[in-house]
Amino acid sequence: ESAAIGGPDCDDLDPDIGPHASEHWYDGVDQDCDGADDDDADGDGSPVDEDCDDDDPDSHPGAAEQWYDGVDQDCDGNDSDADGDGIFGTAAGGVDCDDDDPDSYPGAPDPDDGVDQDCDGIPDDDSLGPGSLVLTELQLRAAPEGPWIELWSAHSSDRPLAGLTLRSDTATRVLPANAPVLAPGAHAVICGDAAAAAAAGLSCALVLEDWPWAPTGGDAIQIQADLRTLDSLRWSASWPLSDAVALQLDPAVLAGPSPDAANDSVGAWCPASTGGAPSLGTPGAANPPCP
Repeated sequence: ESAAIGGPDCDDLDPDIGPHASEHWYDGVDQDCDGADDDDADGDGSPVDEDCDDDDPDSHPGAAEQWYDGVDQDCDGNDSDADGDGIFGTAAGGVDCDDDDPDSYPGAPDPDDGVDQDCDGIPDDDSLGPGSLVLTELQLRAAPEGPWIELWSAHSSDRPLAGLTLRSDTATRVLPANAPVLAPGAHAVICGDAAAAAAAGLSCALVLEDWPWAPTGGDAIQIQADLRTLDSLRWSASWPLSDAVALQLDPAVLAGPSPDAANDSVGAWCPASTGGAPSLGTPGAANPPCP
């Protein structure tokens, strides 16, 4: 019946228009007589000229975006950059290590706050430079507790060690995410044999089972943040390295200028003469003055 006499047919002169007719969207004609706008096929309230997918009622301006699913639900042209910093998140194949934080992306400023804003795997590395960390004690030869080295922090705030690189002449080790955070003026002992260290009662801040340094002859240690060297040391067979005796940096070197450069000299080091069994040395604590 025609709408003119109270029926549902909104155009009783056109046999293709009626309650059971198929709607032909966007032609300006309401074929199915439902009174709905002819420009909103999915019925989500957004006309086709605003709706990026007018066949999906869950896609329209203002919809909740489901990130990284390949669908642009809110029609803003972005399904890959949740924090809007211009860098795609890693879940979308990009390089933004924290796509919930617009201040975290490759190349971002990375201040001392315990967060890796620049996505290089090294938290707080803007302030790292030569002498931020210094090698202060070495046990490189045979010892009951296994090999170990000691680092000292000259940093003015807590220094995460995660992501830093240790290099020798033949190996490279990137310190893992569980590497300790070193307080200002604190020491950290990095060991090469967990079982031996535990048996000897040595407390290790970190264990590198695949020890990168040669036990005899010469080698080198470099501590790096990206390609910036914080401290480096090269020794030869002529250095006073002994089994079960640590080599200690004279604490006067740490009180002087540029300790990272001053510790390059063999004269800045001496064999340990104090310390607990089974080996001589003071791992994790300040060294006594050299004779």
